[in-house]
Amino acid sequence: MRPRKCLLNKQIIPWLDISVNQELTRCSDKDCYEKMIDSLIDIDVKCTFRFMQCTGRGALTDDQTGALMVHMLSNAFYSGLFETIRHDLSREEAIVYALRLRRFFRMGWADLLGMEKG
Repeated sequence: MRPRKCLLNKQIIPWLDISVNQELTRCSDKDCYEKMIDSLIDIDVKCTFRFMQCTGRGALTDDQTGALMVHMLSNAFYSGLFETIRHDLSREEAIVYALRLRRFFRMGWADLLGMEKG
């Protein structure tokens, strides 16, 4: 079995240069774009809670505020990724930006969940 690559490298970065995504973010039917973002966020939130459950890192699962925080952070991450399209960054610039964004969120999550930073 091959080792899994980072989600950002495997799924997000190849996506960054597809012109369809530019059209999607700029289309007049914002409902379609918003539904796609909401779906990504829902998946991310579920995976985040599953990660916290599996690792025993439940610092944010104690109450409704934790669920809202996970949702808001997920929304912020995906909104940040889509900024690369809205601002017409080149693929190379978008990759650098996305990797910095990933590092920022990874370190923030490590702090929130009491995990070792790295």
